Amino acid sequence: MKPSNILINAAGEVKIGDFGSAVHVSDTQDGKFEIEGFSRWYKAPEILFGSRTYDFRADIWSFACIYAELLNGSPLFAGMNDFDQISRIIKVLGTPNKENWPVRD
Repeated sequence: MKPSNILINAAGEVKIGDFGSAVHVSDTQDGKFEIEGFSRWYKAPEILFGSRTYDFRADIWSFACIYAELLNGSPLFAGMNDFDQISRIIKVLGTPNKENWPVRD
């Protein structure tokens, strides 16, 4: 997802407008996917840490980063590489732990 993929109408309804990297869940193996082509600045932390399981929560993270960029006029987490991206997220949100980042099943 990237900023040009987010559509917001006058009523404040949000729509995702580009599914160029979309796959059917049945096309993936056990919910796994390839993350090539995702915009680093909007990748969810679990994807940056290597998770290949994708669901709507990754889209919510991406949308929130894009929305913050629209409000601030600049990217929230503009990492130069994946390590820098994770560092920037931790600097703003704090270090993940079991209380604020529970393990998913």
